[in-house]
Amino acid sequence: MQDVVYPDARAMTYFGSYNIDTSEGSIKTTGNPLDLAVKGEGFFAIEGKGKTYYTRNGSFSMDKDGYLVTGNGQRVLDTANKPIRIVGENINTANINIAPDGNIYVNGNILSKIKLVNLNNIEHIGDSLFFGNEVGVSKGEIMQGSIEMSNVNPIQEMVGIITALRQYETAQKVIKNFEDLSQRTVSEIAKV
Repeated sequence: MQDVVYPDARAMTYFGSYNIDTSEGSIKTTGNPLDLAVKGEGFFAIEGKGKTYYTRNGSFSMDKDGYLVTGNGQRVLDTANKPIRIVGENINTANINIAPDGNIYVNGNILSKIKLVNLNNIEHIGDSLFFGNEVGVSKGEIMQGSIEMSNVNPIQEMVGIITALRQYETAQKVIKNFEDLSQRTVSEIAKV
């Protein structure tokens, strides 16, 4: 094993952390009756690979069997944790109305209620999917015919990237200076 010139060099490392920003993004009207946005807090519950996942991405559609699904084909759940199936004669999306409280009406008759919950211990899985612990029914409102856009502020993120780059360059210079100092020390000791 080689001796280390600076045994505490690892002290220069930094272990960062991250957090998931669940704040509301801007709402964009689409006119598609199966596009749903959450105004306020809350996540839609969806079924995927035998587990319950959560999303705020309400760009839904109906599959060939009449189930309300995400863009990846995962079924949206109701308050009884059952997939929502919209069936009936001559059903088309014009006959579907979704109230702000999540009640789904087909031809004026109540069919089901979309599950909208609050979460804690949230983990990002990917593809706008999250996993977490349900901590009660959300008081958020569902807006039919709209989708929620990203809550990212591009200018703020660009400033963060520039700041991180400058910090990286500074750390790189410090490491280079330590290396130069180490080389000089070895050279000077050799002359003695």
